[in-house]
Amino acid sequence: MALTTRIESVSIDDMPSIARRWDDLVALQHCPDPLRRADWLTAWWRAFGAPRGRREALVLIARSADRIVGAAPLMLERFPGGLLMLRHLGNSSHWFDPDLLVDPSEAEARTALARAIGSVPCDLVVLEDLAGDSPTIGALTEAIPGSLVIDQGERRNRYRTSDPPPLGRRRKTTRNRMRVAERSGHRLEITTSGDPAEIVAGLDEALDLTQRVWRVRGDSSEVTHAAGRAYVREALAGLGHDQAVLTRVRAGGHLVAFDLALREGPCGVMYRGNWDPSSGISGAGWMSMLATMDHLIAAGAREIDFAKFDWPYKRHVTSQPAVGLVTVAVPRGARGSAALRLWRARPAMLAVRSRTRSGALRAKSTAGRIRTRGFGGGGASG
Repeated sequence: MALTTRIESVSIDDMPSIARRWDDLVALQHCPDPLRRADWLTAWWRAFGAPRGRREALVLIARSADRIVGAAPLMLERFPGGLLMLRHLGNSSHWFDPDLLVDPSEAEARTALARAIGSVPCDLVVLEDLAGDSPTIGALTEAIPGSLVIDQGERRNRYRTSDPPPLGRRRKTTRNRMRVAERSGHRLEITTSGDPAEIVAGLDEALDLTQRVWRVRGDSSEVTHAAGRAYVREALAGLGHDQAVLTRVRAGGHLVAFDLALREGPCGVMYRGNWDPSSGISGAGWMSMLATMDHLIAAGAREIDFAKFDWPYKRHVTSQPAVGLVTVAVPRGARGSAALRLWRARPAMLAVRSRTRSGALRAKSTAGRIRTRGFGGGGASG
């Protein structure tokens, strides 16, 4: 049967004019991801796409009659040597489900989008973080000759209220640690807000904590610098009450842990969070996280995404079975094959860079303490 769906390419600047219909499409997904909303994608592009001349937005939409029935927010990125790669728009350390957005009643839209992606002239297509059971994988591999499905060796960590992991012992331990902290003289205050204005007002303090903690590791979140902070503020401004949640844990008036989460219908995303190990408040991160989860569930979330990174705490909050992630890659010619090899080596290269930065920062910090003590300023070195 001939496809009746037509594909259009729209400018990222046109997103505000179709935002309502785009967001309606997001809401139709099995687990709607707030990070696929028009406001979030547009804000990300302004902060991290538009300022970089080597990136070009490529937003595809599928129409049936006058309705938008599918969408694929993508970008072309030019790398050294002129290599041109097609990737998800918004592809970064941010957590989102990058599947094609398709109206469940318009199955042919997925096929039409896959064919359109296959016709984009580039050296390499790399579409990461697709759930291994996604129908998009079959559509892409059928529509694009030479497609490779690469197991990432990672999984999507999600908490599901229909099959929750046992958290009773963790909650009891967290309550005990709160009592221990208060008996030790730490006045704890835990607040949770779903008011976007309050969240934006508290954003800088939270990101300052993230910046301090991550610098010790030789890395930093891209949302902590000026452009990144502007991005999150702009994106949050478009959300309604309880579509974003900020929990803050204070000890003696000082912020020691926080979690910022997002929600779209029944799907929540733990977007950013951190705790200060130097605070002396054991379990502060769990205090913040559990309070945020409870707020999301009370607001209607039935699944909460904790991203793909395999940090130990996620083993406690992940429902089973966890869905494995794959990448669909299409190398074209010798240049594309070379680009794919470089892309696959990237995680190891980034790990080396992170370790190098961490070592340099620790050495600099140690040298600073020695110099301070040598000049009689031991108290200032803290």
